[in-house]
Amino acid sequence: MLDLDLLLYGGQRIDLPGLRVPHPHLHERAFAPVPLAEIAPAEPFPGHGTVADALRAVDAAGVEALVAGTD
Repeated sequence: MLDLDLLLYGGQRIDLPGLRVPHPHLHERAFAPVPLAEIAPAEPFPGHGTVADALRAVDAAGVEALVAGTD
């Protein structure tokens, strides 16, 4: 079984059995939009403006990037 979370797809909304894009709770979970905003802040986020707009609306306190190779 494969569990894949497709965050965004070209600003589209997809609502099919077994596939909803964007994830219906993505805008509530800072662990996803924080790193997404680092690489694509201007990406359209249906129903929330852009990724940067959605990030401003979520509490990102305590979300930190993990950097490989650091002690």
